[in-house]
Amino acid sequence: IYKKTVLGIMNIDNIKTHVLDHNPELTILMFGINDNTLNIALDEYYNNMKMLIEQIHESGSQVLVLSPTIISNTAINGGNEELLLYVKAAWQVAKDTGAAYINIHKLLYDFSFQNSPTYGSNPCIFLQDDVHPKTEKYADIAYIIFNYFMNMQ
Repeated sequence: IYKKTVLGIMNIDNIKTHVLDHNPELTILMFGINDNTLNIALDEYYNNMKMLIEQIHESGSQVLVLSPTIISNTAINGGNEELLLYVKAAWQVAKDTGAAYINIHKLLYDFSFQNSPTYGSNPCIFLQDDVHPKTEKYADIAYIIFNYFMNMQ
């Protein structure tokens, strides 16, 4: 989304090709960890997400915003404590734009803690490095999202 982010982040210029041209009924957005790592200002993070959501809504797709996931408490820029500011900003932009929202940060923390009580003091058991979930943990993320939708009834 930003010209100063690392490779792999979707650029605002190509959302049409990568997402909107496929006419999705639902588009899921989740970003914020790289923004935190790169010290992207919260208002810029908010405005970029808002611009994406508005473009997606204009295409007729619904939007689900997932908060950033969890990171190591020793990660750059204050770990999860600093990242919570981006979690809150993601919630705010979802609320302001009428997008659905899941606080995946809290749900992953709670899910991991329930399945491994040591997680509370060591989030690294969920992560393959300071930022990225272990490959097998993506199934946990999918499970949490699935249960969220199942509990909406």
